Amino acid sequence: MNTRFLEASQRPFYLLFCVQIWLTSVLGLVSAGLAVVVIGVAVSLRGISSPGFTGLALLNLTSFSQTLNGLVISWTEVEIALGAVARIRNFENEVEPENLTSETLTPPLDWPKQGRVEFKDVRAAYV
Repeated sequence: MNTRFLEASQRPFYLLFCVQIWLTSVLGLVSAGLAVVVIGVAVSLRGISSPGFTGLALLNLTSFSQTLNGLVISWTEVEIALGAVARIRNFENEVEPENLTSETLTPPLDWPKQGRVEFKDVRAAYV
């Protein structure tokens, strides 16, 4: 049963990881396609284009691809953080406090006098 609960709790992280890998793969394929187009243009304009400009174009394309991958990963992390903040805010707004109106006792300033907890004849079971 613990394994089922663990798998259920880890499913969103696995799906997030799969989506990030898919997006990274798609961005890599798009940048590879653009690199093929740049090389095709450079080969067709062999006498006109400079090899240095072609190399610079490929370098910029690679840098752009890496920057875009970083942007996608950062965006998903921000979305996760905003989702967590929204869940906390929702919990705070919808869950009523557990304080009872009859709980008016204020503990003394020197409470607790000792820093320990003592259990006597305690039994706990998980069914």
